Amino acid sequence: MPKYKAEFSGPLQDIRQCLQSHGFRQQDSNENVYYRGSDYGDFSIKWMKLIVEVEPDNRQIKLSSPNLIAFDTGDVWQLLADILNNKAK
Repeated sequence: MPKYKAEFSGPLQDIRQCLQSHGFRQQDSNENVYYRGSDYGDFSIKWMKLIVEVEPDNRQIKLSSPNLIAFDTGDVWQLLADILNNKAK
């Protein structure tokens, strides 16, 4: 279940490039899934394990984590907003 889900309107390539600029890597088995962070879990947005699924047909992005996001102070939403607004890191 995603932590956040949002629609995007810009070109898909811009979303992909912005994900990469924020340190996300494309999953080998699925070109629409990106991930970053540590499997060990961390509360810092910089190191937290995050997964982004891009749904080109629905024009949606889903952001989730395999770990519990217990202390979300808005950093996770801000990261998603930056990606949606094509704000490269």
